[in-house]
Amino acid sequence: MSDYKLVILGTSSGYPQSDRATSGTLINCAGDLSLIDVGSGVISAFLKLENDPQNLNRVFITHTHPDHICELPLLIQLLHLSGKTTPFDLYLPEEFVEPFQNMMTSMYMFPEKFEFEFNIIGYNDGFLFTDPFSLTAISNDHLLGYEDIIKDGGYKNEMKSNSFLLNINGKKILYSGDVSNSRELQSFMKGCDYIIMDTTHSSLDELINITIEDEVGKFILTHLGDADTVKQMRRRITEEELKSFVLAHERMILFL
Repeated sequence: MSDYKLVILGTSSGYPQSDRATSGTLINCAGDLSLIDVGSGVISAFLKLENDPQNLNRVFITHTHPDHICELPLLIQLLHLSGKTTPFDLYLPEEFVEPFQNMMTSMYMFPEKFEFEFNIIGYNDGFLFTDPFSLTAISNDHLLGYEDIIKDGGYKNEMKSNSFLLNINGKKILYSGDVSNSRELQSFMKGCDYIIMDTTHSSLDELINITIEDEVGKFILTHLGDADTVKQMRRRITEEELKSFVLAHERMILFL
């Protein structure tokens, strides 16, 4: 069994569910741990799997909706209280770096108190991370619907939202994050072993058409709605024998 694995810690959409966490995915590279997004319930899911916070070395945030970042300050507090001493890197969309730094100090979470080196790195479209796996940031259109509100209100938001193209132990994985529709990522899907796809903002019909048009790997469907929605999707996948599609479940493990 491989020492490299990806674990889906939360499968809920932005409407929280009583039995499921919102967005959060763990990457374990032979004990070197990383997280993508830290929504509600993600820390509990992380700890239930007996992961040691000491081994969590970095977090990547796709965008700043609450269901993707709401437990981020608490995660950093966990690292501090657990006595972490090795460096920790936090990768944020560039527009969120200053607001998050202000949030930290407003919560009396001063980096000067930490025993570990705390690095906040802002990133933009095309950003590349390379070790112990590779990650490339791909800008998507998820937040562009706020443009008029931002303009009329004079807000500073830059509508930065990202998907990630990953290579982990030779396996190619597309992590959609939240997207306006699946078609905007279609050019990145070919050759992927797994596509971890948001299903709140893109339809199953769109994805079925993509599998027909292109040679793509298995779709892991996440960011799921309530129990009835999940049941309907599961029934359709079974009845239509959609073998390229799997519904994600809490703490689902993909060995890589």
